Amino acid sequence: MGLEYAAAGASFGACAGAVTGLIVLVWYHWQLDRDIQRDYTPEELLPKENVERESCWKILHRLFKLALPVSAASIMLPVVSNLDLAIVPQRLEVAGYTVNQATELFGYLTGMAVPLINLSTIITASLAVSIIPALSEARAVGDKARIYEQSAAGIRISHFVCFPAFIIVLMLATPISTLIYSAPGAGPAVWACSFSIVLLGLHQVSTGILQGLGHPTIPMVNMILAAVAKVVLNWTLTAIPTLGILGAAFATAADMGVAAFINMFFIYKYVGCSMEWKHLFMQFLGEYLKEAKHWKTLRKQEFLL
Repeated sequence: MGLEYAAAGASFGACAGAVTGLIVLVWYHWQLDRDIQRDYTPEELLPKENVERESCWKILHRLFKLALPVSAASIMLPVVSNLDLAIVPQRLEVAGYTVNQATELFGYLTGMAVPLINLSTIITASLAVSIIPALSEARAVGDKARIYEQSAAGIRISHFVCFPAFIIVLMLATPISTLIYSAPGAGPAVWACSFSIVLLGLHQVSTGILQGLGHPTIPMVNMILAAVAKVVLNWTLTAIPTLGILGAAFATAADMGVAAFINMFFIYKYVGCSMEWKHLFMQFLGEYLKEAKHWKTLRKQEFLL
């Protein structure tokens, strides 16, 4: 039916996924409500008479105070993506590319490299959501030792998951692009974006930690600062002929890096938890040597064939 309908069909997949996710959540909510009605008597579910009740407006004020910064931090990602759409192709043309070449390179970045990076951080995204109630509970009871342990564990798990993915994508960018997308030309963009994997995972987990500690405004402000840095770097690096789309990819990594490291500064301030640089270096070196040995073996087998 044409390219227009093909693009519309691909976009409609997001709508279908959102509706399906909503149905699943409604089913779980219905099941939870049913369990509550089964396990408690109507008298137990009534509010206690001697408990001071908050007014509706006060509850709404607390909800909005927590929800708005969290929502704003999430909104910043699509906002930055739209800024990329306005800046990157234009600056690629300044670097000497034609309109068709700029469009193709931008597609390599946003349609292939960035989704691959997001795929690598699915676990850390789930971890960031699950760590919020755990830290909120520990903060409510004043258990500082538990707050420190859970924060450190979250950061450690983030590195444990993201560093191997970073090394694999870094060393096999072009083969991965060829295997998944049948587009070896996307290899350089995927290679440059691989540095975002560790930074994005750290940013997701650190944002969850700060929100769980009751500071949802900090990640929002950090995302704004990171977005400003990305816009400046996109405008500057992408127009350099020797970089081109690599400049935009490095700007994406810098965006995540700025937000992640500012988050870590505030986590150290409130919790005392910091980056384990020695452990990170040893993990990076170990994964790099392992992948280098594996890649050397594959090249040797290909030569023999």
